[in-house]
Amino acid sequence: MAPWYHLWWVLACLVVESRRFQRHPAFLIPSYIHIPPLRAEAHSNVAKYTVRGGQCFLPAEQHEQRILQDEWRRVSDLFGFAEYSIGVLAHADLFKSRGVQQNSDTGSLANDHPDKGFGLTLGPSDHGLPETDIDTTDDISLNANQEHRNELYEFTDRKGRRLALRGDVTPQFMAMLKEHWELPIKHNLNALETKQITKWFTMADCWRYERPGHCRRRNHIQWTCDIVGIPNEDAEIELLTMLITFYKNVGLTNKDIAIHLNHVDALPTLLESMGKPVKDHTWMHQFRKVIDKYRKINRNELCIALNQLGFSYDEINKLLDSIANCSDINTYAKLFGNETPFVKSLQNIVHGVEHAQHSDWLHMDLSIVRGTDYYTGAVFECFDRMHPQHRAIAGGGRYDNYLGPKENNDRQLSYSVGFGMGNIGIIETMRSRNLLQEQIFTDIVLYNPHSSSRVPLRGVDLVHVNKVLYSLRDSGIKVFHYFQGTKLAKALEFAERASSIALIYPKLDDATGTLVYQVHNIPSKSKTLVAKEDIIQFLERMRRHKTN
Repeated sequence: MAPWYHLWWVLACLVVESRRFQRHPAFLIPSYIHIPPLRAEAHSNVAKYTVRGGQCFLPAEQHEQRILQDEWRRVSDLFGFAEYSIGVLAHADLFKSRGVQQNSDTGSLANDHPDKGFGLTLGPSDHGLPETDIDTTDDISLNANQEHRNELYEFTDRKGRRLALRGDVTPQFMAMLKEHWELPIKHNLNALETKQITKWFTMADCWRYERPGHCRRRNHIQWTCDIVGIPNEDAEIELLTMLITFYKNVGLTNKDIAIHLNHVDALPTLLESMGKPVKDHTWMHQFRKVIDKYRKINRNELCIALNQLGFSYDEINKLLDSIANCSDINTYAKLFGNETPFVKSLQNIVHGVEHAQHSDWLHMDLSIVRGTDYYTGAVFECFDRMHPQHRAIAGGGRYDNYLGPKENNDRQLSYSVGFGMGNIGIIETMRSRNLLQEQIFTDIVLYNPHSSSRVPLRGVDLVHVNKVLYSLRDSGIKVFHYFQGTKLAKALEFAERASSIALIYPKLDDATGTLVYQVHNIPSKSKTLVAKEDIIQFLERMRRHKTN
């Protein structure tokens, strides 16, 4: 009976675990992100180099991140943005004050997207709260303040100061900009002063205490670009053009990416016409939580959630039909009127993008809500057309008067537009379309087993080998010195795995006893004997031929 009892116990455990994975499918993560095993805290023999949900990249994965970040920087430079950097650790009050006092009803919307959030992410402090698998942001009845506090990595340092890991760049950016507003921006051209226009970008590590899931980790690298000082829609047009330029540069087209555009005043205007309590911040927060799931849940679930907020059957149909039918600027104008201020603003943006020959990328969408109290004008999010129900790849909008009227000593600080793009969603989008180049780990592998051989090369020959090694590297050719004294076959196998163009093997010629190089062409699997005087030129020709 004992063996059968044990088998029954094992089967019971498997059933429990399978149900657990059904309840929490977020545990099924993409394979390209290297993270520590789940429940790492419960075992002493697992890696502890990061926390659960933290991003760590092995060399091949880091190569993909490097491709992405290089393109971020290249596009930023093309549009004249100056790079800045700011630490990940800051005083916790910086992330609390604005959201708690002014934006306490909209935080979860930004938290649902790992990109340009609204300037607040409050979360778990160091009060001994255990890590759980419950994603509290899925509960629309939660108070927004509590949602934010559940996502801030906050703690007390040795001097009693409350500090936090950055969850979003905007609070730090605006605080730094305000403090240094009187100082000029110093760069090569020395043409722009902060008294005119500020166009800054950064790539910042952001941390949020939320359940790891699809395109969501507890930290992400965020490309953030902001324009401060432009009161009209030229700033939005510039940023949208910048995003489209990035997508095109990495090989994506308007058939892959759609930029969903809306205005923060659109839905409140529609709701007010239906007699809904748009001035009630708690009700509006819950409503936005529901609408934010417009693409993620089916219509029946959406109707049930809206009905719980007091919508009748006819009102639900009117609301959802309006969202479904408002897909271009003409239907917006028909629904809200051509003379409505926010419609005019959206028309200016759409026409500006059309003049840049990019109109096919835009899609008007009433369901884009984001952190509506954080933003004050146009808002936008970028989605993969193949997976529109997935999280936004990037997002942003206008957030005028972020510092508040009392802090705006200079009117230029009153006007702000920005966007953010996290590294997780865009990498997955590029990978799914094979747009990430395979890493060339090294160009040449130098196989030199003679250091451990019974018949080593002569001193003069070793000098020549080292000279070749240094000369190739000075020419910009990547050379991997294969030190192991193993068989040539294993070295060739390594060169092939490293995507090398050639393996060179210094040896003594059997007939003359002089130093020659046996060059193995990895792609063609051929080999050639090359005299030591010609080896550098021979390898440089091989590399140029491979590059061309």
